[in-house]
Amino acid sequence: MLCLPKENIKKFREALKNRDIKMEDLFNLSTEALSKKLEPYAGKNTKDVVLLFEQKRILKNKILGMKNAVSKLGEIGRYDPKKKAEIKKALDEFKAQQKERILSPEETQNFYNALADKILGTHVTREEAKTVFELQTKADELKSKIKVGETPKNAKVRLEYGAAKYVADKFVEDLKTGGSDFKSLVKNFTDETKISFKEDIPKATAELMLKTAKGISDLSVALVASWDISFMGRQGLNTLKTHPTIWWKMAKKSVSDFYNTVGGKNAEAALFADVFSRDNYLSGDYTTAKIIPKTEEAVPTRIQENVPGVGRVFKASDIAFNGSAISARMDIFDLLKKKAIDSGAVWDKVQTKDIGTLVSSMTARGEFGKIGESPIVKLVFWAPRMLKANWDIMTGHSLGSGLATKFARKEAGKNLAKIIGINALIILIANAMRPGSAETDPRSTNFGKIKIGNTTFDYTGGAGSLAVLGSRLVTGQSKSSTSGLVSDFGSKFGQQSRFDAIINFAKGKTTPIINNIVQLLEGRTYQGTKPDVKSFVYGTTVPITIQNAVQLKDEKSVSSVSGVILDIFGINANTRPQSFTNWNLNTTNELQQFKDKIGKDKFAEVNKEFNKRVGEFLIRVQKNPKYQKLSLDTKKSVITSKKRKIKEELFRENHFRPARTRKARVPNF
Repeated sequence: MLCLPKENIKKFREALKNRDIKMEDLFNLSTEALSKKLEPYAGKNTKDVVLLFEQKRILKNKILGMKNAVSKLGEIGRYDPKKKAEIKKALDEFKAQQKERILSPEETQNFYNALADKILGTHVTREEAKTVFELQTKADELKSKIKVGETPKNAKVRLEYGAAKYVADKFVEDLKTGGSDFKSLVKNFTDETKISFKEDIPKATAELMLKTAKGISDLSVALVASWDISFMGRQGLNTLKTHPTIWWKMAKKSVSDFYNTVGGKNAEAALFADVFSRDNYLSGDYTTAKIIPKTEEAVPTRIQENVPGVGRVFKASDIAFNGSAISARMDIFDLLKKKAIDSGAVWDKVQTKDIGTLVSSMTARGEFGKIGESPIVKLVFWAPRMLKANWDIMTGHSLGSGLATKFARKEAGKNLAKIIGINALIILIANAMRPGSAETDPRSTNFGKIKIGNTTFDYTGGAGSLAVLGSRLVTGQSKSSTSGLVSDFGSKFGQQSRFDAIINFAKGKTTPIINNIVQLLEGRTYQGTKPDVKSFVYGTTVPITIQNAVQLKDEKSVSSVSGVILDIFGINANTRPQSFTNWNLNTTNELQQFKDKIGKDKFAEVNKEFNKRVGEFLIRVQKNPKYQKLSLDTKKSVITSKKRKIKEELFRENHFRPARTRKARVPNF
């Protein structure tokens, strides 16, 4: 409850009695002057007290007359729709008049700063407030000409309204943030921090550390996940499998948005002009369904768009991603809403929210609740919403318990059936064309992928990893994607456990910074090299598309080149040799002697040849029926023996014979 400090109430009364504070002052002083006048009595509540007085003086006695008029209208036929419309119209007109007096004052010299700040959510000058009012008035005038349900007849005015609303909203947003450029963001951050430190130093310190870490992590995610048009082949893959027509429309728009933005056009304005002009936006259904969020996981910040030269490419990628997500969600929502109404389902807020949940999960934006929104979770994990969306789809939204309406549960079941059917068809076709190219064992990390040469192509959009984890936890086994060996989980030395399976899964879902920190702690990168500062910076700032292209220097096959190209469009492609042993990480005496004899460069070449020969052997032996009948331990012995023989062959080819080393004497106690 708003009140003066107890010790100042008496002083305030005396000031009124002695006319140190005059009633005309409360009506006529500017916001700044009124604040100065009331501060000795209101203290830290000055801003709220001034706001209270501004609310009263802007209305004066008109509010009483308006209430009386509304009461009279309400008493005479209050259930009559015509009278209700009159009441609503009268109130809307009154609110508009008050808004005009606040944001664009004409009849008084006063500018009600506090009220303007409350309406817009930020401090503005008289000129800025007037601009906002003019922009919003233009948008409102265009909106009044739109008739819901008559899109073909007023398509032009709809888009004009959408464009006007976009301009107005963008102007207000820029006022709030100070602009999206790096300098403005730093200034805002600094100003907020100063205010926080004045109020509570310990709390402000903790918040500053978390915000800084989160800001750096968000920038890293935005950099690494950029320079592509990936939504169509990753987050939008389930849309392709369930609503291919909508997917095709979205894919074309994604490419178009990227191209137009690089060319200097404002594709974002065109996108939101379309959003704001749709019936389901005007009715509030999109808002209720929460299908148009402010940010996407892959684009948590847009600071990178201000980088000189390449910033436009970052911007094109960001807008293509956001535009694809929003367009797909709107089209699927429109389709399902019509389908629900045609089927006789009740269309209310519960149904709207359920369809929104369904649509969001189909486009990789699951609902986690407060835990998923935690800054710590977002700092550690990359795309937790996408993970939750995959879980919802694969479980039919937790067997329907995550949806309240029968229609939504039924649609969730249909989507799951379509996705399973298409994935099964992909496996059948791939293995028919190239036997063994599509892994059918869910215990292997290659499940949900097609392997051609040393490159795997993910056709599940990352959802296959959940199936792999679940299968390993249930069976207590894992299958090597290189040797094909199946290993039991256990507690013996060298054995993996179910806990290891969970940790390995979680490591693969971490943000670029956390992922590279893990590699530093483990002492090796995924490429088998020793991590350092250079590899850390490279892995946390360079777009994945660039990183994949750089890898081609070691792998120039058709499949790997195709993988790099497809990865730009969102198809997860990973090129990794069948055998990947880094001799530089091996500390045996014979390898060190070998390296000293032939030199570092030659050593790397022979290491590469070793992996090539071992890889060829693994591919060949796994197709041998006799090998398949062997026990697990015997298979391991066969592979170990073959690796030793290949190493010895390479030693001989390079005229190397390891010198015998004496065993160190062990002291006798």
